[in-house]
Amino acid sequence: MLDTLALLESDAGNHQQALEHIKRAIAASPGSSYLLYHHALIEARLGNKATAVDILKAVLGGDSAAFPEREKAEQLLASLQQ
Repeated sequence: MLDTLALLESDAGNHQQALEHIKRAIAASPGSSYLLYHHALIEARLGNKATAVDILKAVLGGDSAAFPEREKAEQLLASLQQ
């Protein structure tokens, strides 16, 4: 639920509030690939490209090879590295 709230806040332009929500969601489910992807997405929207890249590299290189938004995570990483 915090993840959904974080994405809604971010979509509305409230990225700092979204960041707080996603960090709370990650604290409740550490290591969740989709939550980490959403964290990277919010960091990117905040302009924190280096942080977003680090998160994406970790999630894409980890044991969770398959997760529903993997392709989107790969696309985000590619766009941030251009």
